[in-house]
Amino acid sequence: MLNQSNDSPSRLRGILLCCLGMLVGLAIPLAAGWWRPSSRVEALAAPTVETTPLPVVSRSMVLGPVTAQLGEDDKESLRRLIREEIKSGQAVAPAREEQPRDPETILKDLPPGQLASYRRAQQLVDQAASSKVWREDDGRQLRSSLAGLPAPLHEHLTLALIDAVNNGQIHFEGRGMLF
Repeated sequence: MLNQSNDSPSRLRGILLCCLGMLVGLAIPLAAGWWRPSSRVEALAAPTVETTPLPVVSRSMVLGPVTAQLGEDDKESLRRLIREEIKSGQAVAPAREEQPRDPETILKDLPPGQLASYRRAQQLVDQAASSKVWREDDGRQLRSSLAGLPAPLHEHLTLALIDAVNNGQIHFEGRGMLF
């Protein structure tokens, strides 16, 4: 039966005997040659390298920038070709007329369907200004109303709303996008 006393010399003796047992348990298999590294470990420890000789280049070649030497006839035909391409490009894409940026001017020429969409969007922004609250549902409705409007009208309405929210005149109740 084991000595169960708590005095420190016997406790120290038990720890030393345990460590000695572990060392003997490891030393016997190593000394007897029972444990050998596997061939895979040996292959990783000592890799073999095969080399193939590289071909020897007998002479080196240096290439510099190549400049084209055009005769006068070639230069004139190149100029004519460029002029024709520029003219054909202008014919395909005629100069655009300057679109009005003023919302009032754009509203005069707006088709009835787009005018109704603009009025709905304007009404949403006005309601938010009077109630001082903008909700995510208002944003979804505004987004659908703005879908077919020209860019200047879109900017006019959204900038008015953004300014009011940034200045604290309208409180945004939501976690998503403003519109």
